[in-house]
Parts: sequence; structure tokens; C-alpha cells
Amino acid sequence: MASRLENPGQADVLFNAKSIVGEVNTGILHDPTIGDGNLAAAVVKDTFDQLIRIRQQAEPYYRKWATVRPANLVHPGHTFDMFQSRERLDLATTPLDEYGDPDYVPLPPLNKKSFTVNEYGNATVTTLRLRDFSWAQIDPLQAYMVSDNMGNTVDKLVENVLMTGANEFTVDGSGIPVAGAPAALAGPLTSADIRRIVAGMRAKHALPFDGGLYVGFIHPAAAVKLREETDAAGWRPAHQYTENTNGVIFTGDIGIYEGVRWIETTRVPMDSFGNYCTFILGRDGLLEAINREFSTVVTPTSDKFGRMAGLGWFGCAGWGIYNEEAVVRVWSSGDAVVIDDSFGTLITA
Repeated sequence: MASRLENPGQADVLFNAKSIVGEVNTGILHDPTIGDGNLAAAVVKDTFDQLIRIRQQAEPYYRKWATVRPANLVHPGHTFDMFQSRERLDLATTPLDEYGDPDYVPLPPLNKKSFTVNEYGNATVTTLRLRDFSWAQIDPLQAYMVSDNMGNTVDKLVENVLMTGANEFTVDGSGIPVAGAPAALAGPLTSADIRRIVAGMRAKHALPFDGGLYVGFIHPAAAVKLREETDAAGWRPAHQYTENTNGVIFTGDIGIYEGVRWIETTRVPMDSFGNYCTFILGRDGLLEAINREFSTVVTPTSDKFGRMAGLGWFGCAGWGIYNEEAVVRVWSSGDAVVIDDSFGTLITA
């Protein structure tokens, strides 16, 4: 047994292998049943937080910019067609003859586009044994991870659609974007590149969003090169244009430049050469069809004792490019100083 502690005083005490200032006790400080460790190491144990915290993740972005939706379907279906009237009647600039009856002209043909909706979902399950015996809070962790997985999955589905657009360019440093995907490391995105892309979109009648602006999704590494090319007078900060009643700062919004409202995100794809994909969208570029809105679902237990707790998410939807002229993707390099910790940036070979 340890004896009564004697002669307390101030000194350095070995506390869990660390020398700290505290009370020194002269006497027998160990018990043969404990071993030769000091008293503090024997009676003080590590503790831990019962809440499992989630590492910071990038937020979903793309779905909120889908402005086209089916308006008057004949009946629900797995696939559906939408029709565009893209051509105009020829201008009638010739004066009418007083007695002449002009000929009829046919209406221009319609452009049909087909889209498909599918079911998507994911499911998790925990057991009663896990919840009873665990030191951690499992239910909040399960709910968060299901919700996070739903948002990330839907965002990826929309991104996959954006990657199928016909308007793809690569920056080569000349200021004139080259059509097609890169075959090597590209140059940095410049103001000249953006000016030509925006001019091309406007020339093809790609409608901008409110305020006459397109929206661009750019990786922080690519944004560094672009933003260092101009000063604050050229790059309008986000807080300046929110004074307008219609001004809303979206997540990642870093400002307006060259007719584009820029949103910085690590979610944009990158290829095997280290190039980042920048998306520039117009108002009618992206279509979304919802048959059943995405939501979390409590699944029924599958055992006779009700020990399983299932939680998942489910929805039925589809996305597509409605107006090709309003969806552009541009490949460019980024700043090498920016550390790319992209929370699951998807590599597109």
C-alpha cells in the first residue's frame, strides 16, 4: 500500500512523461500491483469527445442553376420530349401591294430534345448493438452522412451532364480559346479568353441570368491566375453588387468580371494533365425534370426484433442540356502554389 504522502511543496513533477509545475510528494508513490509508473500515469486517463465531427466538405452548386423544367407533360413517363422553336420567320420588309394578297409562309420546324428520368438513392443501416454499446453518438452521424451523400451525388449527376456539352475549349496562352479537350498542360485562363467566350455566347443568343450576367464555376487555383491579372477596378467584388435589390451572394461567389458572375469551388473536374475545368452557363442551358423530389427516407427494419435502424435517401429525376449555346466548359491550368485538397475532385481522364 502507498504510505501517507509527506512534505508537499512546489517542484517539477513528472506527469504522464511531461515535466510540469505542481505539488511534489515525498514518500512512496507506487503500488506494486500498479507497477513502477508514477501515480499520475496510473490514475489519469485520456478522454475523448462522444460526438464524431465531420471533416469540412465542399457544398453542392450546380442544381440551383437549372432553370428549364417540363411545364405541361401529357403523362408521367421514363423519357419525355421537349420541343424548341429556335428559328424565326423571315423579316417581311417588302411593302404590301394595295390589291395584292401575299403568299402564306410556313412556320419554321421545331427542334425536339429527349430527356430521361431515373431513380437514385443510397441506404445505410445501424444495429441496436452498435447504438447501445458505442461511446459515440451514432444517429447524428448517420443523418449527416446520408444528407451529405445525397447532395454530393445529385451535384455529381448534374456535373456529368455538363461534361457532355458540345462547347469545349482549351486555353493555350494566346488569348483565343482552342476548340476541344487538352492534350497536355494548358495555359492559365485570361481575360482575353473570357471575353471571346462570352462574346460567342451572346452572338449565339445564349440568354444570361438576371443582370445580364452569365455564371462561371472556377477552381481556386485557376481563379488565382485570373484574378491576379486585373485590379479591383476590373474585378467587381461581391459585396459591391449586392446593393442592388436583386443582388444575392451565392456560396463561393467571388465577384463579377467580363460579364460573368464567378463562383469559386473545388468541385469542378480536373484531368490527368492537371488542368481544371471551368463551366460558364447561361439561363436556359441546364434542364431539370423531377418526378420525385430527393429526400431522406427512414427504411423499415428487416429483422424480427426491430434492431436495425435504416436511413437513406431517394429521388427520381433527370438532367440534360437544353440549350447547347448556353453551356461552355474551358480547360486551363492553375496556380501551382495553391494546394489542391479538393475533397473528392473527380478526375476525368
